[in-house]
Amino acid sequence: TQRSDTPMDCTPIFEPDFDMKAWLNAAFAAGAADEPEGLDDADTANRLLAKLQSYQQEVGALLEESWTSAIAAVPRAAREMASVKQEALLLQDQLRSVKSQLERVEQETSASMAKLVEADRLKSRLQRASSALREADSWTSLSANLDDLLDSDDLAGIADRLAQLAQSLSMLDSSPDYASRQQQLESWRNQFEAQLAVHVYRAFAGRDTGECARLVGLLARIGRPAAANTHYQRWLTGYLADVWSAAAASAAGSAKQDDSQQAAEVAEDSQTAASEDDTDSKAAKAVETAESSLDALLSACRRELQASLLSDCRRLVLDCLARALPALRPSIPDVVRPKSTVADAAQPDLHVSLRRLSIMCQSAADLAALFPAAAAHDGTSSAMEESRTAALSGLLRPACPNLLADIEQAAAQQLSSDLGAIPMDQSDVDDTLGLLENATPLAMSSASRLSSACLTVSPPVCSARLARLLPAHLANYLRELSRVLGNVRAKLPDPSDDWSAVGVILRTGCLLGRLVDAAAQFAVEFSDSCLTAAASSDQLRLPDWTMLVYADSAEDDRRLLRELISALQDGRQPGWLREMRASCQAFCREQHRLLFGLLAKPVDRLLSALPGLPCWSPRPDDPAAAQQLPAFGYLASECVAQVGQYLLHLPQQLGPFLSADTPGLRSAIAHSGLTQMLQHHHHQQHQRLGQQQQQAAETEDGAATATSDQASAGIELWIECVAAHTMDKFVDRAMEIPQLTANSAVQQLITDANYLASCLDDLGVSASDRLQALRDLVSAADSTAFHRRAAEGAPRRIVSAVARMRDFGAAN
Repeated sequence: TQRSDTPMDCTPIFEPDFDMKAWLNAAFAAGAADEPEGLDDADTANRLLAKLQSYQQEVGALLEESWTSAIAAVPRAAREMASVKQEALLLQDQLRSVKSQLERVEQETSASMAKLVEADRLKSRLQRASSALREADSWTSLSANLDDLLDSDDLAGIADRLAQLAQSLSMLDSSPDYASRQQQLESWRNQFEAQLAVHVYRAFAGRDTGECARLVGLLARIGRPAAANTHYQRWLTGYLADVWSAAAASAAGSAKQDDSQQAAEVAEDSQTAASEDDTDSKAAKAVETAESSLDALLSACRRELQASLLSDCRRLVLDCLARALPALRPSIPDVVRPKSTVADAAQPDLHVSLRRLSIMCQSAADLAALFPAAAAHDGTSSAMEESRTAALSGLLRPACPNLLADIEQAAAQQLSSDLGAIPMDQSDVDDTLGLLENATPLAMSSASRLSSACLTVSPPVCSARLARLLPAHLANYLRELSRVLGNVRAKLPDPSDDWSAVGVILRTGCLLGRLVDAAAQFAVEFSDSCLTAAASSDQLRLPDWTMLVYADSAEDDRRLLRELISALQDGRQPGWLREMRASCQAFCREQHRLLFGLLAKPVDRLLSALPGLPCWSPRPDDPAAAQQLPAFGYLASECVAQVGQYLLHLPQQLGPFLSADTPGLRSAIAHSGLTQMLQHHHHQQHQRLGQQQQQAAETEDGAATATSDQASAGIELWIECVAAHTMDKFVDRAMEIPQLTANSAVQQLITDANYLASCLDDLGVSASDRLQALRDLVSAADSTAFHRRAAEGAPRRIVSAVARMRDFGAAN
């Protein structure tokens, strides 16, 4: 077989992890690819086998050659190893010789080395003794005229001398009089520090940065680096107290001078007017005094921060301010809310109290901006936050509780006065309604004025008080409105006798709708105003000082405050505003229920006579009782006929009072609660009206303009409610009929029911299920037909009543 020219890759054979099977398979695959086409597997295998045998011979020859070379190199390697061993033995002998020489030299020089070590020890002792003597001599020379030097003004020389004495004393730590000398040095340091304090305070007062740095360096040289901070805190605390006292005294003196001039000008006026003007003037001057005093105090802190006399100036100024605020004389409450102005006033003035709180809030905001909160990663953040909280607390907590109480008292009194000044009741019903139409805007205007005044101070701060005052104001107004509406209802005649009562009822309903609209509009305006004011003052994130205003208040105040901020951040109305709207809607529903009772009063009065009509129990000797007359031979009972006439006249009486431009119509329809009265009637018209009411109730502002469709829906809603009530009342009264044994009585009741259904059909109202069931059961020809109809799902009460009246017995 001819040998292939393609070499075989035999390198894997020499690898440690050689896999013979894998290598043979790869070799066969490579050999098969190199063979000419047309050969079968046997020929390929034979050719590869021949190739392997040839390679085996080559490998064998190569191994034999390598083995021969290795055998030939063994003698030479043995000779080289013997030579290396001989050299190692020679080196070992040399090392032993050197070691013996070193041991001999050490034995010969050991005595000399001991003497040298002892001499070195003596030398060290002599050097220390010499140094101690020199330092003792230096201490003596340095302290010889130190008292004279301390009396001089050479501050740098004194600091250098004290530093040298401290250095000298450090070398005398083992001397017997070390403690006394250290005590003497501390005495000199104290004396120098006291002398230096005068210059330090002068530099602080003059805000001389260079001089402060020089004096701080002198304190550091004598070992008192922390004394600079101590002196600065002591000086700044007193300085802030002096600034406050001077500002308060200056403002008070100016106020007294102005009061004297004003007293001279009004000497000719009446005593009462002069007294009132004097009280107002004192309050105004007190507000100006508080504002100027707080501004002066914060301006002093701002100047110290700008001067930055010491390295840690911000922390020191904040600590001093926190320490100075509780100790200010006069105290912050005495300046912001003087007892004299409070005692002179019969009651707190709202605007003055709001102005005072505004000053406190602005000062707190300025202080918080002057000392922003430290970063969380700052190592001094904890201490700074404690001082910052202490300063804000010292500013706000002494005065704010009384200010908030003054605001609440004055606001409550103002709301009460405004409500008492609103005319609401007159002897004439029309005049009363005219007053009530203006009363709601006046009541809401009073609440709006109060909220606007409070929001000028700080949106979050006054919100907790408003959350209590405004709902209480609305509750008082609703209570008074309920009383007046009760008087109006008591004066109304029966609508069937005087149709003017219908107009009063509808006007009252629209008035209630305007009340709901006004409450919704107030809620929207308050939220918008509060959001605008909070955004302009960057208070949507609730400043940390705000809670300190309510630190001594009830938890409800803080909860309401947090709720307001959360609502503003989420763009929704606070819960107490939603509750105000809900209370107006509930009041509207309750009053509509009472108004509906008036409108349905004629129906109740007329149908109350239905069970006692003599036609239900004719005399046995009456020949008409047994006659079987046709249906047209019967007329409706008088009371039912009057009810039908009342219902048929109702639309034309409602129309003039419900038009597209009637104010409050939309909200009156949405929140009247009339649709809920129709829930047991499932006809299509009721479902359409219910959907309209639901859509109106889901509208937030409730201020959309009423349309003609809404006016029509309002008329239909009232008519349908009266119609549904009439059908229910007719069925209830019919079930009270003692008996219907005579044919004439049965036909009369069927005629009454058909007449009533016909009247309702003319009004566009379908007969209710109860009325239809009553007609079907009463018109049954016999007991069998009755029980068959009863089994079709008629109401049980009606079935029982008709079975009793017609003496059909119980159903099987």
